[in-house]
Amino acid sequence: MIDAHCHLNFEEFNDTREDIIKESKEQFKYIVDCGASIEGNIRSLALSKQYPNFIKSTIGYHPIYAGVDNKERVNDTLNQIVDNLDDIHAIGEIGLDFATARPEDELRRQHNVFNQLLTLACEYDMPVVLHVREAEQHALDIVKKYTSLPDVIFHCFSGKKETAVEAVDYGYYISFATNALFSKKHK
Repeated sequence: MIDAHCHLNFEEFNDTREDIIKESKEQFKYIVDCGASIEGNIRSLALSKQYPNFIKSTIGYHPIYAGVDNKERVNDTLNQIVDNLDDIHAIGEIGLDFATARPEDELRRQHNVFNQLLTLACEYDMPVVLHVREAEQHALDIVKKYTSLPDVIFHCFSGKKETAVEAVDYGYYISFATNALFSKKHK
């Protein structure tokens, strides 16, 4: 078994990370540590180099940052991905988060960055790990246009059943987190 999505790179795990990794090695073949920011990506890459047979790294740009950061940080992330292609296993965490983005300009920036990252994934034949909240069908409609994506995983899926079925029918993967267990929407 693998853990397909975690964030051991988060600073909140600085004091407990080693214990978590030790415990995880007893349960998992490997874990995928997902970067979500420039700084988190750096930490994730460092972890994958420290534990090369156990931690697989992804580099991404979380949509909440994509909606508010400037173009320079977006370009830095794109360069970070290209510069580390040999050391990453996917591009992600990327996507759309309509639960947090309200102003129209934030939504537009999220869309722009999402499309840039999907284009990059196609160019380099990289799988993508998607973070999508309150925009599942919309994100699926966008992703379907990128027909050369090798693999797509909607992590922590909380959309409609019909959207999940459509995603799986396209050959995409979905994962669920414990929040779905407690959601009235998914009972």
